[in-house]
Amino acid sequence: MHRSSPDRTSWSRGSRRVARLRAILWSTAVVLVPCGSCADPIGAPQVAVVGTFDPHRDLIAQLEQVAAIDDAERRDAALETLWAEARAQGRIPWCSGERAVFLYRGPATSVAVAGDHNGWSPDAAPLRRLEPLDLWLRQERFASDARLDYKFVVDGTDWILDPANPSVQWSGFGPNSQLAMPDYEPSQWIAPRTTTPPGTTSGELFFDSAHLGRRVVYRVHTPAPKLRGDGPLAVLFVTDGHEYLDPRLGALASVHDNLLAAGLIRPVLLVFIDPRSEGVNLRGQELADDPRLGRALTQELLPILERTFELAERAEERGILGTSLGGLAALMIGARERETIGLTAIQSPALWFAPDAVSEAFADGVRPPARVFLSFGRIRDGADDVGELMRRFGDGVPVTVRIENEGHSWGQWRALVDDVLITLFPAG
Repeated sequence: MHRSSPDRTSWSRGSRRVARLRAILWSTAVVLVPCGSCADPIGAPQVAVVGTFDPHRDLIAQLEQVAAIDDAERRDAALETLWAEARAQGRIPWCSGERAVFLYRGPATSVAVAGDHNGWSPDAAPLRRLEPLDLWLRQERFASDARLDYKFVVDGTDWILDPANPSVQWSGFGPNSQLAMPDYEPSQWIAPRTTTPPGTTSGELFFDSAHLGRRVVYRVHTPAPKLRGDGPLAVLFVTDGHEYLDPRLGALASVHDNLLAAGLIRPVLLVFIDPRSEGVNLRGQELADDPRLGRALTQELLPILERTFELAERAEERGILGTSLGGLAALMIGARERETIGLTAIQSPALWFAPDAVSEAFADGVRPPARVFLSFGRIRDGADDVGELMRRFGDGVPVTVRIENEGHSWGQWRALVDDVLITLFPAG
């Protein structure tokens, strides 16, 4: 896999794609197409067999042919066959190139699709019923490598997963259905591997913070002894730690272990900070430009960790990571605690929440980070802010930028934590 240098750069997963080809025998022609559930053949004959799903023909056209069958019994049978075959091949939603068709079957007075692409509006994207079928559809256009979360809204109030799509991406509020366009490439580093010696994740630990005025819960993940090495550990503080640790969300621990086993990063002590206290999630207060959090990490928690682990002493070997409000917190902690934490990883930061604080982070006299990782999505996720942040960091700061055709979702963030670790803690 190609990896960029830590210098300022901008790239996307699509640049690493190596298309695999397979030969498909179609009539008298052999057609080469990229592997993947949404690929189209090149020059394949358009042979219509009503009621049999043809993955290489426009699905709407196939459904319209079924809807045009006069005999109700034959029509229903044809739809059942086509639908079953499309589901079996994983082609619902149906996508081709930059086209995506959302499909829903069932009795309803209205159906809409809400998701990353429309700000999760329950009525901005209604599906139309293809009468007389019990089928609803809506066509959209997305970049060919886009990935997004969505749900159906049935009869205006019933938010449900897509019953025909088994692909799910979890969020902090539960599961969503996932649409992945033909050229989307999932990260290869997320799933635990039998060949990777696993690190150890602690149970819940805590310290009583005078700065925050509460007991702070955290967990640490240490590298496997076989991969630990002899030197001191780098350190990464992780905001929203309970979510970055969750294998359904951030999956950061397994990504770290896989990258370490592959020799792509140095060993890192991952410190997952939980924003919850006595059943109350305080992220809206403590991650939204609260200078006390940075002081709690550097002045209270870090000394505790240093008494237990052999840790790197240089700020350039200590990092902070966060997403959304946590991304804003990472930016501000990186600025305010620069003498202790020199590496900053920012995913989809909620810059709009505290614009004055962002200005403070780049004020004259504030020492810039030693290295920065910055990522945004193009689908309603603040990608327009990238240029301004790059300008503010200036030419003297190595910044790695990733801009993806995705939304404000753990599906985007989890697929990039490998790049976070490689950028901040490269091997060697």
